[in-house]
Amino acid sequence: MDCILVMRGIVKQYPGVMALKGVDFSVERNTVHCLVGENGAGKSTLIKILTCVEHMTAGEILIDNQPFHGKNVRDAMNAGISTVYQELNIVEQLTVAENLTLGREQSRWGVLCRHTQDRAFDVLREFAPDIALNSRVSTLSFAEKQLLEIVKAVSTDAKIVIMDEPTAALSRQESDRLYNVIRKLKRQGITIIYISHVLDDIFTIGDRVTALRDGDIVGTREVKKTTREELVEMMVGKVVHSRYEAGGRSPGDVLLEARHLTTAAIRDMSFELRRGEILGFYGLRGAGKSETARAIFGLDPILSGEIRLNCKPAHIQSPEQAMASGIAMVPEERLTEGLFMKLSVSDNIAVTNYKNTSHMGIVNEGNKTEIAEKYIRELNIKVHSARQIAGTLSGGNQQKVVIAKCLNAQTQLLMLDEPSRGIDVGAKEEIYTIIRQLAAQGVGILVFSSEYDEIAALCDRVLLMAGGGVIQTLRNDQLDIHQVHILTMGKGESNEAGSEN
Repeated sequence: MDCILVMRGIVKQYPGVMALKGVDFSVERNTVHCLVGENGAGKSTLIKILTCVEHMTAGEILIDNQPFHGKNVRDAMNAGISTVYQELNIVEQLTVAENLTLGREQSRWGVLCRHTQDRAFDVLREFAPDIALNSRVSTLSFAEKQLLEIVKAVSTDAKIVIMDEPTAALSRQESDRLYNVIRKLKRQGITIIYISHVLDDIFTIGDRVTALRDGDIVGTREVKKTTREELVEMMVGKVVHSRYEAGGRSPGDVLLEARHLTTAAIRDMSFELRRGEILGFYGLRGAGKSETARAIFGLDPILSGEIRLNCKPAHIQSPEQAMASGIAMVPEERLTEGLFMKLSVSDNIAVTNYKNTSHMGIVNEGNKTEIAEKYIRELNIKVHSARQIAGTLSGGNQQKVVIAKCLNAQTQLLMLDEPSRGIDVGAKEEIYTIIRQLAAQGVGILVFSSEYDEIAALCDRVLLMAGGGVIQTLRNDQLDIHQVHILTMGKGESNEAGSEN
């Protein structure tokens, strides 16, 4: 086998965590080699080591049968490795041409010269002739911006192009265009490492597929000689997760009702949530989970349909109105959207409800500290004091502060978007316990997650989502990991809500 890349015995150890356990990964030249695995399996760590974002603890890398000892991203690029990241690295305010030449500008006497010709321009004309060089990038669609990233990657004389979840936010038509681009790259002798959770991608474009689980390679197969069910089995293996605990909860009256909710990103969403119930929304990136939360919280405008709260129409057009109605949200990005990292724990908790800490506009520091210490005790937040700066806490304790901030707003409905992302197992279990306790107290809970184990451990009912709509609604006792993966990873065309049997 003619391999362009060989990674042998790759070990990556972080303090207390073995992220990669001696991984052997080889990629045959001029193929599309897919890399799959659940969150935390080690895919991103392996790619970060290859691109020199991270350094391995042990192991060796060969590129074109030559040892590769790269120290930084520039070394990886010089070796012919380029990456198209899930989060696009472009400047919206610049033109297409300016983005393609960013970092390689020519100047004369300190004045930038306008590029009249560049290899990247030729590549763009080949792959996307309909995108004008003088177009402002902010006017392009997500798929067109992604093509720019691919053009930038290829125009650096890349031998290997890594694509991270490239179709996660694309429509079917846009995905088909991307597939054609990948086929063209392959014809030009470029090797693709393709990371994806979407089974349709793998079986449409892949030649070989490698599955990672818990930092180990489970196996590598030829795509045409495997099935979807076999691939899912390789990915998930034996499922170990926190046990679902109803805890004697008996959901009460209907708290929230969405009727045919439609926004720019979701369509015809209908569901109801009862007091004391934990309702889950499960799907991949781009499925519409976060967008559903944003619509309820007043961040995204509702084009049609309605939201009813306590059996009354709720016209929520901003987060302020949502919080005034007793709705709070723990966002996916806690560092940038959930916390003021340079403020204290007590300041962060107080910010959602100054009414209970101030009088005539003057904050009572004693009341603020007392309220913060109450939540510190109840949620077991590990801090030196309520005055500790939020940015110095661990990820799990930061997440607890975000939850405390939401509860301080006198919440009757709590939404949590990816509640355990980026926190360790112990902290995750504590977060789950807090969520269950809140539900037992009658708070309505909506959990939006791309982790099956999380949904299975927490939720009484689950809405499976793909393409901005609901595929099926299941009770917890109806969940089956293999069927759920096949339904949500297939990017199927049908999005009708299923019945609860």
